Amino acid sequence: HWIWQRSIALWHRTWRGYLDRAASTAEPGRAVVAGVVLGDRWEFNESMNQRWRDAGVFHALSVSGLHLAVVALGVLALLRRIVSLLPWGRRCDPVRVVAAPALLLALGYTLLTGGQVATWRSLLAVTFVVAARAAHVRVDRARVWGLVALLMLALAPLDMFDPSFQLTFVATYALIRLPSMAANDLEAVPRWRRIGRWLSASVRTSVWV
Repeated sequence: HWIWQRSIALWHRTWRGYLDRAASTAEPGRAVVAGVVLGDRWEFNESMNQRWRDAGVFHALSVSGLHLAVVALGVLALLRRIVSLLPWGRRCDPVRVVAAPALLLALGYTLLTGGQVATWRSLLAVTFVVAARAAHVRVDRARVWGLVALLMLALAPLDMFDPSFQLTFVATYALIRLPSMAANDLEAVPRWRRIGRWLSASVRTSVWV
């Protein structure tokens, strides 16, 4: 257990070094990049924290389930593309080939960013979705939602009374049940109407949630 923790800490410091060299030399720039990518806020003082809270964007500094989903599905799409370009790639299902490596990298990112509850929830959901795609099984979003909720409650039953847990799963379920606009409904309308419908759908989604 101690060796495992030391390995993760070393990995975190290594990636933090990469980010420090790639980011702006100014301290606020480094701090923001580290916060957004790794959820590392140790360089933020109370004044900086308060300014981000006042702007209403403090949540951007904490690695959330969205970060994990973007990383996992982005890596999956990239690896799938690489495999499809290989000479033997057309003779197999690229998703089946890259599913395990993509999920391992997603697990690595979860541990690298501190293993927050939100990222574990997202990792479970992504795992079910990727496994279903690899097995050519239709993904039922409501069932994935239910499985993740049951697994999280099996591990920590008292989370049911946690406002964070409640808001996450209620909001996600609202998005799942929200009627979606078919793509072919937008193809037959002018571009300016598409923009109007997109803005209308954005407002409607927020109200629905």
